[in-house]
Amino acid sequence: GGGVSRAGGQLLNPVINYLDDFTWPLMRKDVALHIAQLQNDAGLLGAAAQALERV
Repeated sequence: GGGVSRAGGQLLNPVINYLDDFTWPLMRKDVALHIAQLQNDAGLLGAAAQALERV
């Protein structure tokens, strides 16, 4: 998430390849990776959600 999500496939594809190489197939089959849709708002919204849970 965050600004890193702007890298898109340039970052996502190597991560997927790494997971394919180093994760047991039984565990990997249920894992899906996606580019964050919240982009730079991800951290702020996550912090707000944490704060609301503690109130």
